[in-house]
Amino acid sequence: MYVYLTKVLGEGSYWKGGYVAKSTGGGQKINLLKDELSKGTYRPDQLVLFVDRVQHNSLYPEVKPGEKRYLNSGGFIGSVANLIKIVNHTHIKDDDDDQLYYTNIFLDPKLRNIDSGTLL
Repeated sequence: MYVYLTKVLGEGSYWKGGYVAKSTGGGQKINLLKDELSKGTYRPDQLVLFVDRVQHNSLYPEVKPGEKRYLNSGGFIGSVANLIKIVNHTHIKDDDDDQLYYTNIFLDPKLRNIDSGTLL
């Protein structure tokens, strides 16, 4: 039997992460995730599914079946241990670009396991 727990990060907080639908921003999402994971209430092997509500589908060409064209900072899954490493990799301001933050990690061969397609 599986137990799924959901948590809305930043609920009731003032958004300082920019207007991500029109420009860069979103660093606050990383900082909210970092704060949540740093509480020590999760097992290192526990899986986290992170999703946000911003829709960017209309900004990019259609991805055909089987293609993996775009890295998406708005939806990913990983172990708590790996996500802690990722969100603590370097400092990010709340209004910095979260997509660029994750892309830079992905493009660094030292931080990415190319064979398995995983980060860190």
